[in-house]
Amino acid sequence: VGTVRDERGGAVSGAKVTLFNVGTSLSATTTTTEDGNYVFPTVRIGTYKVTVEMQGFSQGVADNVVVTVNARQRVDVTLRVGQVT
Repeated sequence: VGTVRDERGGAVSGAKVTLFNVGTSLSATTTTTEDGNYVFPTVRIGTYKVTVEMQGFSQGVADNVVVTVNARQRVDVTLRVGQVT
């Protein structure tokens, strides 16, 4: 779970969030809500990379996100205004 915000703290709705499992190379994608929130309801243990993309913003990345048994990992991402890369 997490929230995507811009540099001023405003929620970014409609952003594409990708969860990539480093160990298995499997990925899942979702979109942020009007409040900038996202959730991946079923995530297996492992190490993940979270990327967030939205037109008009630079890509946001969170590396080495470790998910353990019965953990609800929170990953908030702040996007900077710029070109999509």
